[in-house]
Amino acid sequence: GRLALFRNFDESTGNPFPRPHTVLIDSEQLEAGDAEAAATTLAPIRAALGGLRRRNGIVTFSDRMDSFSAAMETMWVYRRDPPDMADPRTIAALAGQARTLRRALEDIAAGPSEKIAGDPQFQRLIEGSFKSVATIDRAIEARDPAFLIGALRELRSSEQLLWMNFG
Repeated sequence: GRLALFRNFDESTGNPFPRPHTVLIDSEQLEAGDAEAAATTLAPIRAALGGLRRRNGIVTFSDRMDSFSAAMETMWVYRRDPPDMADPRTIAALAGQARTLRRALEDIAAGPSEKIAGDPQFQRLIEGSFKSVATIDRAIEARDPAFLIGALRELRSSEQLLWMNFG
């Protein structure tokens, strides 16, 4: 870095800083639409910025997207390890996770900029996400793990597209 702000080392000693000021991001991942690779690359940066904003009482649309993604992750584990739908405690836990997911989605729907809110793709993805969450509720009520997994897969697609395009 020619500018001090972007240097990742101490000029006087030549030693690297414990936490670099700048991070290289592989733009090919982003441009190729590789959501998983992009999310992995950007996660530490998003977490650091989110923590800074939380400490200062600021909540952004991006923070809301991160909350939705975190709520999605808590349920996404069931795609490979279906829950015991015969256990009442599991059903109660799933219902709580679905409520958290719905609240996070409601926060996203209520908090975009005018430009994002008016985007037809955003509107379709939000509408589809709400339908998927309703399907998750029906799957929990029916105690049907295959139905739940299908609904989670639908929602995951929308969640990733929301994150890539608007998060």
